[in-house]
Amino acid sequence: MMPTEQLIAAQKSQLETIFALSNKAVEGLEQFLALNIGALKSSKQDTTR
Repeated sequence: MMPTEQLIAAQKSQLETIFALSNKAVEGLEQFLALNIGALKSSKQDTTR
């Protein structure tokens, strides 16, 4: 069995990894939404001409 300090360090490392991956996922979603909004605006401009 792991000593308490090692267990805490492992859990902290796992949480940091989860937060980093979550941040990357949110960044990707933001970029995806920004591209879609840009496409919608462009499409709207094209149809109003």
